Amino acid sequence: MKKLVLSIVGLLVAGSVYAQKVELSVNASTNLYHYSGNGTTATSPIITSPDASQNYTNNPYGNKNAWGFGLAGQAQYVTKAGFIAGLQAGFERVQSSVDITTFYSPMQNYGALPTVDGSTKLKSNYINLNPYIGYRIIADKFNIDLQPGVDVGFKTSMREKGSTGEGNVATTDRSREDKNTDFRLRMGIAAYYNRIGITAAYAHGLTNVKEDLIGSQANEAYSRLWRFGISYRLL
Repeated sequence: MKKLVLSIVGLLVAGSVYAQKVELSVNASTNLYHYSGNGTTATSPIITSPDASQNYTNNPYGNKNAWGFGLAGQAQYVTKAGFIAGLQAGFERVQSSVDITTFYSPMQNYGALPTVDGSTKLKSNYINLNPYIGYRIIADKFNIDLQPGVDVGFKTSMREKGSTGEGNVATTDRSREDKNTDFRLRMGIAAYYNRIGITAAYAHGLTNVKEDLIGSQANEAYSRLWRFGISYRLL
């Protein structure tokens, strides 16, 4: 991975001297994110405690999508033949969702568990690096860039926040920890008209982020991420 990033950086530096063009741009995006694997779920209870700060979602790794956002800068080298080598770096907030259907305390006896209609969001902040190679298609007045590559996400924080819904009978708001680095395959596309572009990308996580967690054997969760954004070319 380090060699790939260094190679692309080297191409960008060399390209600034010899290439047809080096392009710099800024990007803003929204994203849809969820987890996939046998350690994920669509529904979960909140486990309560006399100290509300100790409440937690039994399994916050939701396989339902939730919206997030990102900001990034990008540099890419485009050859006369249309081949591309680039690097994108930025900040991203992602979150998955799980429906909260009940809550209980292990220290209490229930005739029947209460039924509720709430949700928990598992929110993660990442610093992302996205080295890529690709090809530019020139179509009339548009440039279409195909950008296959990889995502490497370095997690800076993670937190679950949820409630049982109306009345907030039980809530949860606490930090979580899992794998600090998430490696993903990524396919992106960008369409530019003059300096303005629209972007879309899909990233498929290869890292089991729950691998080091203590718990059941059903302990696999992989990131799945769609991004949609706009881009402005500075150079």
